Amino acid sequence: MRERMEDIKTDVVIVGTGIAGLSAAYHATKTGLKAIIVTKGRIGGGASFFPLKASPGIQTTGGHEDIPVFLRDIMEVADGMNDAELARIYVRESGACINTLNKIGFEPWLRSDKRPACFSPHARNIWLINGWEKARNKAREYIRYNHLFFENTQLLKVITQDNQVQGVFILSEGEIIRIQCSSVILAGGGIAGLYRHNLYPSDITGSLHSVALDAGASLVNMEFIQFIPGITAPKYKVLFGEHTLKYGISLFNEDGNDVLDEYNKEEKNAILQERSGYAPFSCNFKSSIIDIKLHEYSINNSSDLMIKYSPSLYKDKDEFFSVYLNWLEKEAGINLINTPVTLAPFAHSCNGGIKINTDSESSVEGLFAVGEISSAIEGANRMGGNSVGASLVYSRRAIMKSLQYKGKNLRKVSSEKESAGLINRESNLHLSSDFSALREMMTRNAGIVRNKEGLSKTLEYVNSLIHPLHNEKHTEYYHSLRTAKSMLLAMLARTESRGAHYRNDYPNRDNHNYRTEISFGKYDKEPVVKKVITEKDF
Repeated sequence: MRERMEDIKTDVVIVGTGIAGLSAAYHATKTGLKAIIVTKGRIGGGASFFPLKASPGIQTTGGHEDIPVFLRDIMEVADGMNDAELARIYVRESGACINTLNKIGFEPWLRSDKRPACFSPHARNIWLINGWEKARNKAREYIRYNHLFFENTQLLKVITQDNQVQGVFILSEGEIIRIQCSSVILAGGGIAGLYRHNLYPSDITGSLHSVALDAGASLVNMEFIQFIPGITAPKYKVLFGEHTLKYGISLFNEDGNDVLDEYNKEEKNAILQERSGYAPFSCNFKSSIIDIKLHEYSINNSSDLMIKYSPSLYKDKDEFFSVYLNWLEKEAGINLINTPVTLAPFAHSCNGGIKINTDSESSVEGLFAVGEISSAIEGANRMGGNSVGASLVYSRRAIMKSLQYKGKNLRKVSSEKESAGLINRESNLHLSSDFSALREMMTRNAGIVRNKEGLSKTLEYVNSLIHPLHNEKHTEYYHSLRTAKSMLLAMLARTESRGAHYRNDYPNRDNHNYRTEISFGKYDKEPVVKKVITEKDF
């Protein structure tokens, strides 16, 4: 093992260079913190810069009088499963953070129309961003000018002593490097790469969640994962605009049969109309039958269901439609009237993640989580337009808290003890046939439709893969498997259906589990169920 132990020193290590990580880097520069940037790929990567999507939106308040309304909307959509104080802070601070996007390479613009975001009952200002390649180039230029950085680098371990961050070990170009620091900000994204169909880069597999567990942090709400209809043909892995279902006729199988024929025309139209109002699957709605049909057909057949439309779709000149339809035709060559399009559920955002406080700090002093890797303002469902905004708000808060640790005397840590078990090679995650099989099993059994039999079977398989890795506990492969295990345990523990979590063996809500969280700590062998939200939060 090649190891560099002279100890690079810095104030904060930021892991990830999507919007959350770039925002943290910007605020570090602004406040005078010395930061080192670590990213698994290249600067400006991850889900933030995934090309096969149109323009994500950032929702902000409609003024002071809208603050309590906006908060109530977020809490109701979360279905009792989020942190009320984190949501309150987001509502108050999100509008002031929009300008950060300009500082990290984007050029946000305010959408001309006000309309409700996904799941939201009220219309608000929504800022849009696109131009991924231009933004990526600007982000790279900014990081290279302002910070020491490591690309194509893996975070192996967060070093702690007495529940306080002391530094990290990273693997870069076959060399293990130790960095001393008092703060670590994890901004490495979610878990969608654990599924066969996903709308993320394939290397977003949740490995940092497990690294955080090893450091002493907790995970929460890992059973609540967004699945969004995505296009599988004629071009694979393209974001589907659910709002177009307003003009949908029905779903058809490869033989041309209508799979919604058990409903009359009025019922079918009502289902499609309701489903056009939100992107991610939620079992809270009758129209979730569309997602269930897509899932069941996809896992049991060699092809996927086809969507057909009324020509009226292209006559709607609303910006919400025109931006998506123009992008779809330009970037993917797809016209939804002239081109046969098939759909399947794609894994997208994880509503849960590392449990944080109002400073984005985990239960470990100096270990922060921002962006999708954290469990922030979302719950059983995720309201549209808040993900980017929450990244901006909580990355700034993480840096402000990190300032308090600047200059802190770090304890002398035994390098031999702390580096034990580290290996200086990658785990060949994406070429592993076992990992491909895991993705298939997660898609079939831990996707939209879940039950004890399928989840238990998948958990048994994950355990069989983890067991031989006792000498390789710091590889990306091991950590991704352990995160998958935490998800499966959470899905098994929640014996009800709520929002993004649907159990066909427990299809109803169980109000004894209402407003609980299922979490995991470093030493927890089983899920810990806690009641954390009470009536006074509403």
